[in-house]
Amino acid sequence: MKAEQELKQEIINTMVNAKMWMRKPTTAKGIFLIKVPQGTTGEKVMIEINPLDDQGRPIKRRGLFLSDVNELREFSKVFSSEKAVKAVNAVQEINKEINLKNLRENPVNL
Repeated sequence: MKAEQELKQEIINTMVNAKMWMRKPTTAKGIFLIKVPQGTTGEKVMIEINPLDDQGRPIKRRGLFLSDVNELREFSKVFSSEKAVKAVNAVQEINKEINLKNLRENPVNL
């Protein structure tokens, strides 16, 4: 419990003076803290998950933003589902082999 409280205080201390949308790295590779607007006058802190490449840079311009542990659990389920793996593998192969212009008029049945 004390470690959780210390982590919360450290995040608060780090983010209180951060600019909006500033990405703050953490000691966990691929996990960043970001202050975002909430409503018209508020702000909140979110976690951005964005794995790093070999040079230590995020692999995507923007990663996955989360502020709720239930969101994390639900995304974890989707990421580990067999259908998601199959769909990503199929898209990867498609992108290697064909021109996407041919696919525009035919929806894909997952």
